[in-house]
Amino acid sequence: MKEKILYFLNYLTGKLYRHKPISKLEIKSILIVKLDEIGDMVYAMPVFDILKSQFPSAKITVFCKAVTANLLDNQRAVDEIIHELNGEKHDIWIEMRGNFTTWFQSLLARPRYRVDRGTVRYRNKRKGAQKQELYTNLEIIQPLLTDEEYQMYEKTVKPIGYTTIQNKIRSDAFLDAQDLQSFCVFHTGARDVARRWPMERFQQLAQVIQSKLNLRVVIVGGPDETERVNNALQGFPPGTVSFCGAGSLTDMKTLCDKASFFVGNESGPLHIASTCDIPLIGLFGPGVKDVFYPMGELVSVIHYFSGTPGSEQNEQNSTILYISVAQVWGHIAKLLNQQYEHNEL
Repeated sequence: MKEKILYFLNYLTGKLYRHKPISKLEIKSILIVKLDEIGDMVYAMPVFDILKSQFPSAKITVFCKAVTANLLDNQRAVDEIIHELNGEKHDIWIEMRGNFTTWFQSLLARPRYRVDRGTVRYRNKRKGAQKQELYTNLEIIQPLLTDEEYQMYEKTVKPIGYTTIQNKIRSDAFLDAQDLQSFCVFHTGARDVARRWPMERFQQLAQVIQSKLNLRVVIVGGPDETERVNNALQGFPPGTVSFCGAGSLTDMKTLCDKASFFVGNESGPLHIASTCDIPLIGLFGPGVKDVFYPMGELVSVIHYFSGTPGSEQNEQNSTILYISVAQVWGHIAKLLNQQYEHNEL
């Protein structure tokens, strides 16, 4: 309910602003408020590139959570990352995901132009459908683009992850230390326990993968997942290793780049892996259809819906429990076959 009120307040505030800058070269400072989690940031990053290309003279500042900042470390479009507002004035204020405090502060700051997520979500909700998150973020900045520019970006925009040679060196060192040449990646966690496919099913899937593909499994995740994964390793085939807490988010990206495929719950690592050119299987429980589905030709999403829409899901009744090991294996086999046929062409 609070989020709906915030959306409506942003929608009303948006009515106070004209949106088409007269001259893009006169824009010297853009603030992007993005107080979201890892997956949300992945789908915002391409929009930062667009803003830099459209406003080349502008300093782009991103106000975000510390946990997501590493994703922006290597993105040249972002000039400054902050974790609290400092009172600096900005020509354009973009509420890509804010709160009541940032909404109020945007009023006090009186930027020349202001666009926001609330207006987009409120408008789309009235139309009866929400878009995939990447396109929602693009629609937020639509008022700052010409119709031709927006249509061009809508056709070409896609998730992308930025890494450096140092990220590759660190992930390669991990693979060398574990003597890993051929492997797949699992992410078994999620902040919301209702979004976690049971660990024992990941263990059973790993056994199938070893038997049929002779691939080892690398389990990725944050430092907070280390203990849970380490306790479960004995149930996985010999040679399964944990990368939980062993590197940064951008290190994880370069690790996934070398994997044969990725299987994971709806959570940040799934969306990081969606920026890699590998087959990807996303396991979904609670959540709205399409909005946070990963994108790509070699992507498969398994998502069941409750017979009672709007009902609260938990660890015991989550629809993710409908997903069987055999079903996930079937999706893996199909994607690997598609990849093989594509490479043959």
